[in-house]
Amino acid sequence: MTLDYWTSVAWSLAETLGSSPRERLDGTLRDLVTRFGVEDKRGMLLPMKLSHSNLAEMANCSRPMVTRLINEMIEEQLLDRDGQFYVVRNGVHKKCRERSD
Repeated sequence: MTLDYWTSVAWSLAETLGSSPRERLDGTLRDLVTRFGVEDKRGMLLPMKLSHSNLAEMANCSRPMVTRLINEMIEEQLLDRDGQFYVVRNGVHKKCRERSD
């Protein structure tokens, strides 16, 4: 394994240690949008089935917490559901891209 790999692992751990569950979920969604997002009239569609358990594991928090946060994000119109897929709403994914640059 290269130094670049370990640097990215250390950076990722440092970012998550001081983050709230909402910030970790936001970061997870930002990463998924950057890697897999597909343009949609509403925003960026994540074209994979993501369970709350999957997202909880990726964001390093509990499934009930992810459920609560997703419901909040849907209420705030930051996130939408399209069947079993999520749509990161228009404008939000652009902010996500800006934060990742």
